[in-house]
Amino acid sequence: MKFFEKRGVALVVLVLSIAAAVFIGQSRKDTFIAKTPTALLDVQYRQWVCDDAGLLSDETEQLIDRYEDKLGTYLMKLTARSLSPDQTEEVAKYLHTISDFERISDHACNVADVCQEIDEKKIEFSSSALHELEVLEGAVMEILAISVDAFIEGNLQLAARVEPLEEIIDGLCDEMKSHHVDRLQQGVCTLNQGFVFNDLLTNYERVADHCSNIAVAVIEVESDSFDTHEYLNSVKAIKDASFARYYDEYKKKYTF
Repeated sequence: MKFFEKRGVALVVLVLSIAAAVFIGQSRKDTFIAKTPTALLDVQYRQWVCDDAGLLSDETEQLIDRYEDKLGTYLMKLTARSLSPDQTEEVAKYLHTISDFERISDHACNVADVCQEIDEKKIEFSSSALHELEVLEGAVMEILAISVDAFIEGNLQLAARVEPLEEIIDGLCDEMKSHHVDRLQQGVCTLNQGFVFNDLLTNYERVADHCSNIAVAVIEVESDSFDTHEYLNSVKAIKDASFARYYDEYKKKYTF
C-alpha cells in the first residue's frame, strides 16, 4: 500500500531497538552490571531492515517484549546502586519511557496486521482517503523521529515540539473520521473499508500519544518531577509562545 510502505513499519519498530541500544550502551559504559546482548540487537536490526518478506512478526514482537522485561529488571537493579545525579536522571527517564516504547511496537504490529488484511482482501480506498492517510502518516513519522531524537540526545527543544504535533495528529484523526462518515453516507466507501480505516487511525493516534509521554519524560526529568498530567494541562492551558509557534507550523504542514 502506498500510504504504508516498508519504511513506515521500520521506523516505528526500530524506535524500541534504538532506545534499547542506548540503554545498553550507556549501561556498559558505566559498568553497572554484567554484559548485555547488544549483538542480538544488531542482528535483529538487520533482519527488520533487510527482510523483504515483512518486517514484523510474532518473533520480533516477542523479542521486544523480552527486552522490555530485561531492561525494566536491569533498571530497577540500578536504582539500588550508588549513582551520580546524572545517572539517576537517566535511569528515571528510562523507567518512565520503557513501556511507551514497547507499546509503540505493539501498535506497529497492529498496523502491519491491518495492512496485511487490506492486501489480502484487496480493499481499496478512495483517492481522498488515501491522501488523508498519507498526510497522517507523514505527521506520525515526524513525531516518532522527533521523539526518538529528543530521547537519545536529551534535547529539550525537540521534546517541546512533540506535544504540539501530537495535538495536530489528534485533530487530523478526528477530521478523517468525520470525512469517512461523509464518504460512507455518500456511498463512496464501504463498511469493510471503514473498519480497517478506523483501525489505522486508532493505532496511529496511540503511537502519537506514547510519543507525547516520552517527550514529557525528557522534559520533566530536568525538574525531578514526573507529574505528566500537570505538565500537559499547564502546557495546553498557557499555550506559551513556543507551543503556539510549533502548533501553527505543523498546522500548515499537515493539512488536507
